[in-house]
Parts: sequence; C-alpha cells; structure tokens
Amino acid sequence: MASSLGDAGITGTTLEMLAAKKTGPMPCGRSWKGLPVPFFFREDSAEAFKALDMRPDDVVCSSPVKAGTSWLHKILTLLLHGLDDEGRPIPVSSPVVESLLKMQIYPEACPMEPPAEPVPIAGLVSYPLLVGMPAPRLFTTHLFGDLLPARLMEPAGTGRLIVCLRNPKDVLTSLHFFRGEAKDGWRGNEHGLQGPGSLPRFCSPQCPNAYGSVFEWMLATERAIAPLAASGRVLVVYYEDLKLDLEARHDRIARLSRCRPRAFREPSIQAQLDRIAAFLGRPLTPAKRAALAEAVSFRSMAGHVTQRKGEVGDWKNHLDDAAWKLVDDTVVETGLAACALYAPLARYARR
Repeated sequence: MASSLGDAGITGTTLEMLAAKKTGPMPCGRSWKGLPVPFFFREDSAEAFKALDMRPDDVVCSSPVKAGTSWLHKILTLLLHGLDDEGRPIPVSSPVVESLLKMQIYPEACPMEPPAEPVPIAGLVSYPLLVGMPAPRLFTTHLFGDLLPARLMEPAGTGRLIVCLRNPKDVLTSLHFFRGEAKDGWRGNEHGLQGPGSLPRFCSPQCPNAYGSVFEWMLATERAIAPLAASGRVLVVYYEDLKLDLEARHDRIARLSRCRPRAFREPSIQAQLDRIAAFLGRPLTPAKRAALAEAVSFRSMAGHVTQRKGEVGDWKNHLDDAAWKLVDDTVVETGLAACALYAPLARYARR
C-alpha cells in the first residue's frame, strides 16, 4: 500500500502549521457537552469513538494536554507496531500505522468522511480509516472518563486503558510555553493582550483550555476507573517515572564511563517499558527492550513539534512560591489532594 498518506497528512500539514506558530495557543471558545474543546475537535467523531465496538486487544491511551502524550504514544506505537523481537524496524504496510509512528492522531480530530485535502492533526486519515488500522489498534486521546468508549469503561467491558499523568505545575509550564509563550503572560495583561493569564486560567473552575481543567480531568478519571480496579484492564503511568528513570540510566552510564566504584541500583526506563509491555501482554525480549529504550530517548524526540523541554520540575524556574500557591490551593479546593491518582505526584509539586 502506498505510504503517501502519512507524509501528506502529517508532515505536510499539521507539523508545518504548528511549527510556523510564533505565539502560544489560546482557548478557541468551543465546547462540547460542557467541555472546552480545541479547534480541530469533531463532535461526530467523538460520538463515534464513545460508541466504538472495542476489541480485547484494543489499547486506548488517555492523558491531559501536555502530560507526556506524544512520548507515551511513541512508546506504545513502537511496542505494538514498530519493532520486532530482534529490535529491528517492522516494515510498515499500513499508511495509518505509518502516520501513527510519526505523530498521534486523535480519534476526535478525524473527519467521518475521507478528506479531499489534509486536515489539522488527522491529515488524510478519516475516522473509519483510523478504526480500521491493523490490530492491535491504538487510540491516543485527551478525552477522559465517560467520554471514552463506553464498552471500554464498563466493568465487564473489553480493551485496555493506559492513563498518563503529570504534575499539574509542569503541565501548566509546558502549556504556557507551547509553541510560544501565552499571549497574556502568566498572570494576565502582560504582553499587550487583555486576559487573565495562563496561571489563573489554568486554575479557574471554568478553565477554558482545551479539554478543560486538569484538576477535574484527574478527578473524573479516578471516578471512571474505580469500577475497573478488579479488571486488570487499566494501567496508570506517570511522566515523572519515565523521565527520571531515563535520566537515571543516562547518569549511570556517565558515571560508569568515569569508572567511579559505586553500586548502581537506579531504575532504568527499561523497567518502565517492561511494566507497560507486561500490561499489554507483550513481554519484551532483551533486544527489543534495548532498541525501544533507545528509540524513545529524549534525544530521539528532539525536534518533535509537541516537545518543549520535558523537564521534571521546570515549574520552579518561572514563578515564585507565592504565585504557585494558586495551584496548591486549587489542588486542595477541588479535592485533588485526596485523589489517589494525584498522590504519587504530590512530591513533585514541592520545591
């Protein structure tokens, strides 16, 4: 099958469009079922996704905006479709898989009819074409809770859900600088544009950002996955675990190269990859594990249109504690402080 779909649909439209932006994105004012949605959102596709006939080997990756979506998507795509057990690239026979190996394509962005020209985010991939990809199907989305496929979220349902989470302060920092700093600054009216600023906007109960409040995103996700606890069909991955384990691996190699005599017991990203692969029922061979770890290194992600710095704790470099108290207060006021999903992130929200 020809491979022009991915080239024309992704690199030719979405990547160039985003790369050309000089200022950060602002909320577009659209909403669906009370949820703020981005400019590329398609209601009919979102409804079709909720009604999707799930298969046992389907994988849905759900995460808030700027919480590590692109990185985890790359891990999953390579694990499922990109590398064989010898760690070698698998020849790509599907244009949809070819596109997914380059960048995530959200189901809610895909038109229901084949587009005559590439469209943002989806390129030339229609929703029927996306759901017709070779098994195991992978769907990466920012939708959450009861907006995910109903069959996936039923206690006796089918398919697997992977949730990726990140410290909200780093989520905001990444969002603030995404494709350029927010036009109204951190606290509002800082660059000649009237507005509340990215910090108050992020913490508002009526947060207008795409896919809404990150605090509510986590709370709604916890409520939605609680009935699935006994099913073994849900895995929660924390961005910080992936990133810090990767840094530990690189630090270990650097120290070994200096021949310092000490024990090296830090976890490596390979342990996190093993955890994800085991959840999917696809244990990694040593060769595939090593190849996958190298392929998803931050060095390999350099230049990706959705990647900024990816640092853990970068929030500390931009605002003082008095400003960040608004996020701390919002964590408490929304009830997120008592949320089990948030608990592993709490330490990353402290200096």
